[in-house]
Amino acid sequence: MRDAEPFGEPGYFFEGPRWHDGRWWTSDMHGNVVRSWTPEGEGRDELRIEDRPSGLGWMPDGSLLVVSMEKRLLLRLQPGAVAPDVHADLNPITADVPGFINDIRVDREGRAYIGFDPDIKLCGFPSDKGRLLCVEPDGSARIVARDLQFPNAIMFSGQRLILADTAAACLYAYDIAPGGDLGPRSDWANLSAKRTDKVKYLFDGCDIDSAGHVWAADCSAGAWRIAPGGEVVDGVALPPDYTAYACGLGGEDGRTLLICAANRDHHDERVKAPKAKLFTARVDVPA
Repeated sequence: MRDAEPFGEPGYFFEGPRWHDGRWWTSDMHGNVVRSWTPEGEGRDELRIEDRPSGLGWMPDGSLLVVSMEKRLLLRLQPGAVAPDVHADLNPITADVPGFINDIRVDREGRAYIGFDPDIKLCGFPSDKGRLLCVEPDGSARIVARDLQFPNAIMFSGQRLILADTAAACLYAYDIAPGGDLGPRSDWANLSAKRTDKVKYLFDGCDIDSAGHVWAADCSAGAWRIAPGGEVVDGVALPPDYTAYACGLGGEDGRTLLICAANRDHHDERVKAPKAKLFTARVDVPA
């Protein structure tokens, strides 16, 4: 297990770590703000929204896409603008299930894939009502995968999309068709049989390295590097009482892993004080 070093200032609940234009970017979900950070950890507010922000991505023209979770909107901040527009309203294709939109990944054409997660309290955990959404560059949206329990991190590996399902302890793979639709689902890594009382492989935010291995944040522990097929080959330990909720690869050489971590307080306690932290660890294989 590798050790992690504190990075930046505390927040309420960090999500969506991305390396972009020489800076780290994160959402502070319960702080209602998107922040960016220098490699040395100096932060600044980039955008505040009247909702919980989550996944982040960029269009080919440099526009920032931000997931507005509970309103089920994909927001777009144009270069030079101070306020975002609504890029896509995802309520029409998710209105039949209580829940929220969450993580996002944007391809080179500006096509955004977004996870829709069922409300755990109302739908149960796990359920099969999760789905993966696709938003085209013009803002039109559709469902491209169904029957998921709790879809989370989204990654690209060549012409395949890899998706983390938190409840299933699985990383799934889909072939991507030329128009953005997805082929049948297959297991990229299934760790459900390896769960223990202490390590449950509750995959949240993840990233993929240049060797095709996935760094996965585990809501029950730290972060794991997982090989295709499911072998856990590396890991990062966090301080006691902290677990990982997202991680991303970046830095100037691509060998820094930024981990979004929070203590085990219930949601109602998290919003009372900025206890969430960012950590970094150096890894061997770059993004």
